[in-house]
Amino acid sequence: MMMTDETRSSREPVSVPPAVERQIDENLKLLYQQQLQDDLPDSLKALVEKLRAKDQKR
Repeated sequence: MMMTDETRSSREPVSVPPAVERQIDENLKLLYQQQLQDDLPDSLKALVEKLRAKDQKR
């Protein structure tokens, strides 16, 4: 798709009303709240342990 002046997004900051900003914040917190409470998968825990052990050898 060719970008024209009319379709090109501006690099200037967009002003968002405070109420909308608060709603976005609340929605993001709700979305990620469960993921923050979940444990890491076993494979990722093992990787972290390996990296910590390797770092301690230095």
